[in-house]
Amino acid sequence: ERRIAQGGGEELWDSVFLTVPQVAELLGHVKANGSIIRGHAKQFPFIYSMFVFCAYTGARRSEMIRSRREDFDFARGEVTIREKKKDRSKNETYRHVPMTNALQQAMLEWFAVHPGGPMAFCKTAGIAFTEAMANHHFRWALDGGKWKVIRGWHVFRHSFISNLASRGI
Repeated sequence: ERRIAQGGGEELWDSVFLTVPQVAELLGHVKANGSIIRGHAKQFPFIYSMFVFCAYTGARRSEMIRSRREDFDFARGEVTIREKKKDRSKNETYRHVPMTNALQQAMLEWFAVHPGGPMAFCKTAGIAFTEAMANHHFRWALDGGKWKVIRGWHVFRHSFISNLASRGI
């Protein structure tokens, strides 16, 4: 904080992590402001669920983009994350993450208005987001507020893991 206040430390933003209350505050901002992008009459109801998914699972942007509706097991309270980095000899590997109540609620609300197709997050039925599209929606959802300094989706992975570690998990 001192380095940033003195005008330095720009590279520190790449390794920032948010505390649990800060994550909740950022998600509140996105829920209130992130679905309606300035200059557009159209709403984007998928945005909040994308943020909640990454914040409460520690998923990478690429894992979010690959996720499918079938990955959400609401009866078990678990989401399957499709990985590609753990075992390079396989096309995909999986990890299972318990769903928080907030994640379950956000996904149920999103799936109620989902346009269709297998992808969990999409604007049009069956068409997955590209990295550029996901980044674009991230930037727009945080534009103009105090959260605009957050560089990208990976902050949620840092935050998720750091908050678990601070609790001894």
